[in-house]
Amino acid sequence: MLSCHINILFWVVIAAVTACLAFLPSALRAEMRYQVGAEIAERYLSNIYLSPDNEKSDFITTPSLMGEITDETATRTLSARYLIGYNKFARYDENDYVSHLGELAWDQDLTERISWHITDRGYRSEEPAEEDPEITTTRDTRSPYIRNALETGLSYQFGPEDRLTLSFADMCLWNDDPEEEDIISYGPRAVFDYWFTHRHGVTVTGSRDYTEYDDTPSNRMNSLGLMYHLRRSPHTTWHLGYDWEDFSSRDPEEMDYVVNDWTVGIDHAWSPAWGMGLSVGYYREEPEVGSSNDGYSYTFSLSRAFVRGSFTIAGDGGHRAEFTEPVRKGEEQPGFTEYQGVSASFLYEPVRRVTCHAEAAYEHEKSTGGDSVTDDTWMAGSGLAYLFRPWLAGGVDLMYESRTSSDPDDEYDTFTAIVSLTAFYGTLSNRPGALTGGGVTAGGTP
Repeated sequence: MLSCHINILFWVVIAAVTACLAFLPSALRAEMRYQVGAEIAERYLSNIYLSPDNEKSDFITTPSLMGEITDETATRTLSARYLIGYNKFARYDENDYVSHLGELAWDQDLTERISWHITDRGYRSEEPAEEDPEITTTRDTRSPYIRNALETGLSYQFGPEDRLTLSFADMCLWNDDPEEEDIISYGPRAVFDYWFTHRHGVTVTGSRDYTEYDDTPSNRMNSLGLMYHLRRSPHTTWHLGYDWEDFSSRDPEEMDYVVNDWTVGIDHAWSPAWGMGLSVGYYREEPEVGSSNDGYSYTFSLSRAFVRGSFTIAGDGGHRAEFTEPVRKGEEQPGFTEYQGVSASFLYEPVRRVTCHAEAAYEHEKSTGGDSVTDDTWMAGSGLAYLFRPWLAGGVDLMYESRTSSDPDDEYDTFTAIVSLTAFYGTLSNRPGALTGGGVTAGGTP
């Protein structure tokens, strides 16, 4: 039942994006912008299975086809993108696979005050590490899986900054490996923004998430949040917030709990080029039985944009519920996890047509449910893209990632090197990486 539901959702987004590309002539008459292209990439992976020992390396050749369209009018914003790639392994050809990535975002004004939106992202891959950077759990084997995330809803704008949004979210994960759990997570969302005056405003949020598995009993998470905003100046806004979460499971061995989280923060822009954000907080987890867990939460970011590039330093820490992560059947879900992390990224254009980037990140995780597991993950990468012609770009990317864990089976070291050549055509701006967006290729590499 889960597999059927997930397959339908995934192919809905693929069909929607493909249909948009199929009707390209009419899209052109509507003054849509488009871009199509082809890419050939050669990847070297030092640890194709992300194994803690017995590491196996390989070269993967990935030819890809890509397409993207956008349409912006006074009442509509539409974008769709689709990538398909064939991943050919040089040594371990039993791992050859076809990858898909489809994205759709559509905002449509229905009346002067009411608008409708839908976002959908689905991909098929066989990489042990998923394309979504928020998913930190890795798989034990290389086998096909499909993940699709959908959200749709209505917004009512009743003031310059006042809005009510009601939506529904659905996330599905289907695994071809019978030992991996299939997962469905779904539920309603609500966001209410209201400003009493130009200086004083509030944001109220609420959600209910149901998560179902193949074998593991289902669970439910209710969330409520209240954030007060104080706009001290056009450049500075203070925030004071409280969040409440209530988790319950049908598994009699799973511990239900409630989390209370208080935060205070500030957003400040010194200039259009300089900006920062900072928040600190305290959370407390109260289980149904047993001792509580508490800790501190934080977020910070510092960004600087200049003529030829930008850099950002950011970090966050606190707690999160990981009930949509890949997990082997019979194993305990990650559940309530405490974490701290920091990252830095740099983008620079030294000369015309050349773009360089570098990034680094560190994250510490500790799951508190059942047997406590602690992970430390390090990542560093860099790359260069060059626009040979208005229709031809090349790139080189390097990345190293290392994880140490209290669970020896969850440790790994991996090095990735990518060389790519991309040809594209269309009315969207021609730029290195325009087709792959954020450095994610159809082959599922970061």
